[in-house]
Amino acid sequence: MKKSQETGWLRNMLSLGQKRQSQTSELLYASAVDLARNPMFFKDFGVADNVDGRFDCLALCVSLVMRRLKALDAQGAALSQQLFDTMFADMDLTLREMGADLTYENERTEGGEPVADLRAKFSPNLHGIEVPPERAASMIDEYPVLSVVAACATGE
Repeated sequence: MKKSQETGWLRNMLSLGQKRQSQTSELLYASAVDLARNPMFFKDFGVADNVDGRFDCLALCVSLVMRRLKALDAQGAALSQQLFDTMFADMDLTLREMGADLTYENERTEGGEPVADLRAKFSPNLHGIEVPPERAASMIDEYPVLSVVAACATGE
C-alpha cells in the first residue's frame, strides 16, 4: 500500500485539503458538548468540575449517542464514526496549527478500523493562534489543555 493511501484516513479526519466533517456529525458533537456542560453533572451527580470531569462528561454523552447510532443501521454506524472523528479532530487540528509536534506511529487496522499511536513531543515552535469562532464553541472543554500548551507557546 502506498504511503498516501496509508495516511489517507488521517488526512480525511483532519480535513487536510478537504471539506470538514459532515454537518450532521458536527451538530451532534455540538449538542453533546452543550449537554456535557450541564451544571447538573457537577452539582447533582458529584462530577468534578475540572478538566478530567468535563472530559468524562463529554465522553459519556458522545459514547451514548455513538452506541445508539451504531444500533440503528449501516448509516447510523457511519455517522457514529464521523461523530467520534469530529470529537478528536478539532483539538488535533488546533494543536497542529499551534506548531505542536504530533506524529502518528504504528499505523494499523484493528477491527476493520484504522488506528495509530499518537505521540506528542514538546516543540520550540509552539505559537499562539486565533481559533476560528466556529471551532471555538465545540472546544470549550479542551481549553484547559490548550491553555497549558499555550503557556509554553510564543506570541499571542
